Amino acid sequence: MGKIAADRLPILAPELKAIIRSHGWFQLRPYGTDGNSFLRYAFNLPEGSCAFIIRARKHAVTLSILRGPRNLATRIAHRILSLGYDTEAFYRSVGRQGQFKWIAAGKHGRWLRSASLYEDLFKIILTTNTVWERTEAMNNRAVQLFGETIGPIRAFPTPERIASLTDTELRRELGCGYRAPFLVELARRAVLQPRVFLSDETDAWEPDAFRALLLSIKGIGAVSANYVSRMYGRSLGFAVDAFVLRRCRELWGTNHTSVHRFLERRFGRFEPFGALLLWLELTRHWHAPPSLSPDEF
Repeated sequence: MGKIAADRLPILAPELKAIIRSHGWFQLRPYGTDGNSFLRYAFNLPEGSCAFIIRARKHAVTLSILRGPRNLATRIAHRILSLGYDTEAFYRSVGRQGQFKWIAAGKHGRWLRSASLYEDLFKIILTTNTVWERTEAMNNRAVQLFGETIGPIRAFPTPERIASLTDTELRRELGCGYRAPFLVELARRAVLQPRVFLSDETDAWEPDAFRALLLSIKGIGAVSANYVSRMYGRSLGFAVDAFVLRRCRELWGTNHTSVHRFLERRFGRFEPFGALLLWLELTRHWHAPPSLSPDEF
């Protein structure tokens, strides 16, 4: 194979690292990464399929397309890196000096996303009421068993493929337990509403409409809806789950009775960026070590 041409993306190497480590998605296939300087990905959407690699080279970040049309690959690369999100407004809100100056300095604020809302919702359902290692195992098995190979990478399974399975089949193959009917129903909705779940239509929706959509999906509760909303650049306030409660206790000594008041007092004045700022403070330690363990998610 000859040398693959690379296009430059409008971010620098430190920001790519911050995006990759924004949350645990980078450990879920079809992503492949070293956690720092490159991201491999493939997708299979109604408008086409592609495989590509995003790399940090010195200060520049480049996109090398392994399979598929360049225009589509470039657009989805922008999507998974959340390049449409206005980090400058966030940095102005939290300040470039003082206790939060590390955020702008490290180019934090963008989330690693998937090629489609459907894929992100499938993954978030796999995170509920379980440990991270099991989420990773269920997700990666779904890709291995049901994803189509695009070039050298296996993509996330299409909703049509998941919708063709029964709850019993999916439960048996993935070990996903009670989540099976939720995943099959999500896939069926994505088949019926591809513009909502497989395109970028919801990018223009107001936060309340987006939240209503998320909460209409079986298996998505308030905490999961808030999490996905942050990934998509929207704020729905603070949702406290076991991870948030544990980290708040470790960092600030709060407990379940005082945490909500504390969060409003510390982060409320930064709305609509308060929930994002909270997340970055809770996960700041993920960006410092040379490697991350799934146990940290």
